[in-house]
Amino acid sequence: MDYQKRFEEIRDFLKAHTYLHELELLERFEEDLSPKYKKWSDELGSLSINEILSIENNYEFSFIKDSTLRDFIKTAKDLSKIEQKKLDSPSIDDNIKRKMNKKKVHEISKITSLLKDSTHERIIDIGSGAGHLSSALVNEHRNSICIDSNKEFQSMGEEKLKRWSPKTLESIEFINKEIQNDDQLNQYINKDTLFIGLHSCGALSSTLVQLNPDHLLNFGCCYHKLEKEYNLSAASLNSPIWFTNHAKTSAAKGHAYLSEKDFENKFIVKRFRYTLHYFLKDKFQDSFVTLGNAKKHDYLGPFSDYAHSYCKKTLSFTKEELEKYYKENIHFIDSVIKAGTLRSLLGRLIELYIILDRALFLIENGRAANIFEVFERELSPRNIAIYY
Repeated sequence: MDYQKRFEEIRDFLKAHTYLHELELLERFEEDLSPKYKKWSDELGSLSINEILSIENNYEFSFIKDSTLRDFIKTAKDLSKIEQKKLDSPSIDDNIKRKMNKKKVHEISKITSLLKDSTHERIIDIGSGAGHLSSALVNEHRNSICIDSNKEFQSMGEEKLKRWSPKTLESIEFINKEIQNDDQLNQYINKDTLFIGLHSCGALSSTLVQLNPDHLLNFGCCYHKLEKEYNLSAASLNSPIWFTNHAKTSAAKGHAYLSEKDFENKFIVKRFRYTLHYFLKDKFQDSFVTLGNAKKHDYLGPFSDYAHSYCKKTLSFTKEELEKYYKENIHFIDSVIKAGTLRSLLGRLIELYIILDRALFLIENGRAANIFEVFERELSPRNIAIYY
């Protein structure tokens, strides 16, 4: 794949649809939705929940009637395609797997397979946490330095290894340090060292890329924590996009593969949250506010109980009044939720914009950087590696 060409195509597509990603769609509906997207929204509103799910999970557009909407979905699908690395899933020693969840076991198994033929004598594991990844990768020929700002996580990892795999611990050094710039890592660079950032958070991935080490394996995440730590490459600075927090959040949460049950539950949650938002807007002229995390059972009861529990202002209205508002507006609320699919399809492209920008920066600085998917989307949607 021509990375610069793909980057430019994604950039142009995102610029053409800035209206969709710069704000939440529920805020766009507070105005009159742009005529350019109103027709698309109307068609999406007529679809079933399962059809909406098939668009978000698989970019399905065979049942879409409007040709311009079909083109939008198809283009988003085509631009999101990158190489998928076919890797085995070797087993991990049971003692090493202790305290790992299914997602972490999957990620580490795939990375182990990716690096099975590598000859790096040392790993610098950035944002290592408890050192689960390093524990699976070290051996008699390879050691690791685990660097993390969380002393508690490191202590947990060290204690686990002392108890269950002391031989492994001999090849690992834990360093408690917060990495804020690449100068703090320069001392570790040499041709036999591989820097790894497995979901190094926010700007930390950018720091690793700007370090420009001899060898790097990086998976980004938490794009919503980025400020100006992107648009690193000359290719991006020629005509950059500076994303809103809304856009960066969609990149951080996007590409998740949802089951029918998960999607239905998500729909129920949004019905309550969106209805409460519009109710507060209608009755109190309140702008969008974060209400905190409700419990699962809060969405199984009536809307009025949810509203009274999470927003004291609604106590001035009876349960009957709140239920009446909910029932009268449910069709509108559903149309807003379904229209959000347009924005959801852009989240992966915003992520790719950021990752391709990083890869291009490395290429411009003499590295043979490659990007490809490593993890299964169902288990780990932040699955794109930069590797060289």
